[in-house]
Amino acid sequence: SENIEDFAQMVRDVSVPGVDAIELNISCPTRQPGGGNFALNEDTTYKVVKLCRSMTAKPLWAKLSPNAGEITAVAEAAEKAGANAITVSNTILGLKINIDTRRISFLPLISKVRTQM
Repeated sequence: SENIEDFAQMVRDVSVPGVDAIELNISCPTRQPGGGNFALNEDTTYKVVKLCRSMTAKPLWAKLSPNAGEITAVAEAAEKAGANAITVSNTILGLKINIDTRRISFLPLISKVRTQM
């Protein structure tokens, strides 16, 4: 999504019969220049959840990023803005290190499996 208003429009569009709840995946980067994601701080989390809450009566879940510095503050902001539940978490950033060579491994494990077939 490009911006907070895009999230709100999507929430309105999917608030139809047969949809039991809506999960806002605010923890993925936006396509805006500079990237980033809405779930990294409490101010943007509050703004996006608050606007989306105004678009639906359905249960609204906020999917947060484990990479936020203060995840508790971000979760509380989502709750104050009207989230009915918190989903924790999206992808955890990590680093794969080859313990034999003590070097960073840049290839994903699945790539190595495919090349050995």
